[in-house]
Amino acid sequence: MDQEHDLLKAIREEVDLAGAEHEERRDKYDEAIKYFYGDLPAPEDDCDNDYSSLVSTDVADVIEAVCSEIMPAFSGPAPVEFEPTSPDDEDQVALETQAVNHTVNTCGGYMAINMAVKDALLRRAGVVKVYWEDRTEATYEQHDDIPQAMLPEITQRLQETQSVTVIEGDLDEERGTASGLFREHRQVSQPRIDPVPLDEFLISANVATPNLKEARFKAHQRPVSRSELVEMGYDKELVAGLQSCAHQDMRVGRARTYDDTELQSGHRSTEYVMVVESYYNIDLDDDGIAEMRRVMTAGGSQGTDELLDQEPWDEQPFCLGVPFLGIYSWDGVSYFDKLKMIQDGKTDLMRELQNATRRNVRQRIGIIEGDADPDDALTSVLGGLVRCKTPNAMFALPDVQVPQVAYSFIELLDEMRKDKGGGAVDSAAQAQALAGDTAHGLERMMSAAEQITAMVAKNLCETLIKDIYRKMHKLLRQYRQDQMMLPGSAGWTATQPSQWPERQDMVVSMGMSVGERGRRTAALAGIKQDHAQDQQTGQAGILSDSNATYQARVDMARMSGLPNPEQYYVNPASPEAQQAQQAQAQQAQQQQEQQMQMQQQNMEFQYNLMSTIEQIKADAKIQAQQMAEQTKWMQTQAQLAEKMFGHRVDLAGIEQEADSDEAQREIDRLQAVRSVGNG
Repeated sequence: MDQEHDLLKAIREEVDLAGAEHEERRDKYDEAIKYFYGDLPAPEDDCDNDYSSLVSTDVADVIEAVCSEIMPAFSGPAPVEFEPTSPDDEDQVALETQAVNHTVNTCGGYMAINMAVKDALLRRAGVVKVYWEDRTEATYEQHDDIPQAMLPEITQRLQETQSVTVIEGDLDEERGTASGLFREHRQVSQPRIDPVPLDEFLISANVATPNLKEARFKAHQRPVSRSELVEMGYDKELVAGLQSCAHQDMRVGRARTYDDTELQSGHRSTEYVMVVESYYNIDLDDDGIAEMRRVMTAGGSQGTDELLDQEPWDEQPFCLGVPFLGIYSWDGVSYFDKLKMIQDGKTDLMRELQNATRRNVRQRIGIIEGDADPDDALTSVLGGLVRCKTPNAMFALPDVQVPQVAYSFIELLDEMRKDKGGGAVDSAAQAQALAGDTAHGLERMMSAAEQITAMVAKNLCETLIKDIYRKMHKLLRQYRQDQMMLPGSAGWTATQPSQWPERQDMVVSMGMSVGERGRRTAALAGIKQDHAQDQQTGQAGILSDSNATYQARVDMARMSGLPNPEQYYVNPASPEAQQAQQAQAQQAQQQQEQQMQMQQQNMEFQYNLMSTIEQIKADAKIQAQQMAEQTKWMQTQAQLAEKMFGHRVDLAGIEQEADSDEAQREIDRLQAVRSVGNG
């Protein structure tokens, strides 16, 4: 008891110290919220109602514009990737990355991060609580017309399940059925990510950086209903005896909710009790080293009247993020700090411009006393008459002219707003103004305007986002005992979080504005073209491979905002891909063998064809030679025949001459005979 008494006393002192530090900032928090909602700067109290109460909303405009720039990156499908420790660890770390990102997205991560980021942009710091929730939930089920044969089985189940109670039951003996109302107290065990309003967060003041490990005391001070405390497992009688919190204890809380509703309830079970959930480094075992303990206190205006629970704790659940780093302070610098002066100056100028416009529209009239009726002049009736005695009894007073420099000064304040708050709020106007510029010039101008927004996103990633994912990885290892089923390119994959190794190193692929993500997408598209060119030029396996192409495609789809882009591609390292590659290799080998066979057959065909051609050529040559010899023989025979013919001609001539000579001799003989006969 003495130890618990000392612990409760120490908690009260720490809450008082942190509350005093918090009180110094509370007015600033309240003022920032009013500037965000446009309640400040307020008009002068002595101003007439006819004067302008217009308020410029530069703080809210810039914060909303910056959120619209960076939140799509924070809520991507895989904004954080854990680092593998070895080449064999790549598949496992990819599976763990997918599991953690899936859990963050499904247990309230987007809303918590969105609220914390907006809190940080407005009030210097944003807090998120990552924890494992164990609570009891009461549910009711009505079962009608249950057959009596099933009643023993249901009764046995009720006896085995201590959390199920029959509220009322009815037995219909005529129909042989029963009806009843069952109440079940079901245990809920699940991961949670909740935003913590900065006005509910307590921290020891001796912290010089936005690293909560340096703080000896961190706490969440908030109103909790009595019913919720019972659901958390605390004794009903103890909770009933706690003092409820008063409405004035939540002054800044009411300011941020823009609501003046009292924290009252119509029933005691839902009354609000102030609770402090503390994570305190304190030495309770007298070993000289302060260890972290989780201490729950409740009751009273500070929430420290009663000690509900205390136990040793491994790691505190809070994650702290800042948009601009401060000077050795746990919180940073907000857009409100940067833009308050801008909103004040623009508000004054816009009010003067509106007042001047009203004065010029409602022109002031002067009258000469006695020559015009003042009642008629003061009654502003459209088309009304003013009774005058002389023509010049009424005259118009000079209009109030707004100097042109006032408009130039408003433009100057807008430029100062862009310089202080980044180009997010003016990105649409910049794009329109630069519509005629070259693509390269537009990209350079927009890149310069996005630098502040990119730095804010990077600061929030390093201080807030990384810690959220690291804590979620640890929670899954500690509390998730069953398997998780995750979708992938090769179907559903199972992983056992309780068997994961501890991981601290991670890479954040977020913190990019819309323009930055567009540039990275364009760069990835260029990489894909390079990979395609490598395939065509034979550089595949030298400058790139299938793993690099797969990663480029997945990263490009992720930059485009597609959830789980791995499901659209097959990982080359997966067993299915390996089997497909082996099948392709076998098919390629078969095709190569077939091509070699075809080439061999082609070569044999060509050889046979060449042999045939050569044989034909040889035969043709022989035939040509034979024909030549035959021709020569024929020519010789012709020559011989020609010679024989000549000889025959000569012989015929000789014979003819011989015959001619013999005939002549015969003639001569006959003539001689005739002569002899005559004589």
